[in-house]
Amino acid sequence: MNLPSNGIHWYLGFPLMVFISIRGLYLYSKGKSTLDLYFGLVGVFFSLCFLSYGLPPLITDNSTVLTYSTILADTLQFVALFFVWLAAFRLVLPKNNSLGIIFIILDLLLITLGIYFSVTDNLSFPVTLTQTANSLPTINYQASIGYQLVTAIQYLGLILVSIAFFRRLPAIKSKGQKIRLASIAVVLLLIGCLYALQPLLSKPILGVSRASFIAPTLAIASLFIIFVPLAFGAKKEKITKK
Repeated sequence: MNLPSNGIHWYLGFPLMVFISIRGLYLYSKGKSTLDLYFGLVGVFFSLCFLSYGLPPLITDNSTVLTYSTILADTLQFVALFFVWLAAFRLVLPKNNSLGIIFIILDLLLITLGIYFSVTDNLSFPVTLTQTANSLPTINYQASIGYQLVTAIQYLGLILVSIAFFRRLPAIKSKGQKIRLASIAVVLLLIGCLYALQPLLSKPILGVSRASFIAPTLAIASLFIIFVPLAFGAKKEKITKK
């Protein structure tokens, strides 16, 4: 079994995203809230994304398999972030349908560009799994500046969701619910900022720099430390939704 040292966040994030997907879709089945649906789908596609990133290295070091599974995982990541942006748009501008259509078209074009960069990067520099003496295996792949910029833009959606959550805090009466929402907002803001800064933190060279996997690892760790205990420990409370 090859557990890549620069992919720990995939294995930490997978069960968390499964939890978010189940919770979001369950809440949607009860209340039919579009936001619950979006967040549930975010969890579904990120779960599949982490599975596509993390499972192949555990069972093979075949470069072809790792390359195509990485392309698939990149695509699933962009789909998940598309639903993050849909949630952000609904929170910020819930009634502007015409602007929403324009946004969807632009974001789909951006996602297409991101997938293009993923395909060209990974086919030009196939993904490999390497290991040196007395060290864990490492996944090596190409992350061009184009791919990093598209990814950074897509993760800005988390910052908008975070801002929307902060804006809702004054209207919430329950102290417990206010603490939970504020905690989630802080975590989303942290993740969004870390990923948005990735083009500045790591260079587009073959291999994964330390900065490029510290960010997601810290992000997933933050989610575990703050979001999960609060979500499991919370009593069910009703939130006014649009």
